[in-house]
Amino acid sequence: MSAPIQHGLYAGSKSALEVRARKIARLMRRLRVVAPWLEPSDESTARAYCELEILSAAIFARLSETGPTKLTADGRDLEVRRLVDAHRQMKQVALSYARELGLTPLARAQLKVAGSRAVWDLPSAMIADVEAIGASRAAERAQRAQESKADE
Repeated sequence: MSAPIQHGLYAGSKSALEVRARKIARLMRRLRVVAPWLEPSDESTARAYCELEILSAAIFARLSETGPTKLTADGRDLEVRRLVDAHRQMKQVALSYARELGLTPLARAQLKVAGSRAVWDLPSAMIADVEAIGASRAAERAQRAQESKADE
């Protein structure tokens, strides 16, 4: 049987934790740049998202080195490594954090232009567009009617 994989996910040495903390801080700074709508109250959610991204990147790097499968104990078959499932679960949770932070295309579309985190009301926006189009077409018809009267 082979030795257990050293992926760094459970690293507890002081230097490993410092490196991880610096990576998380760097990702937090980048996140503030690309998502200026985040407010101070979003800090803990954003930090949790960054932590998940750093940990899942470490798992993905290890899976890239070793591959997603390994031989079974009897050496006859291949089985998927447990890290594949851990990576999938982390990415699934990170996606839910990303939605809450407005980092997905749909979540960004739901944010108002003013930068508030209020939910975007699609039906109201559609009605406002229809009313604006209707008003502009009515104005065009009235202008054409005046022009046709002036031509007579």
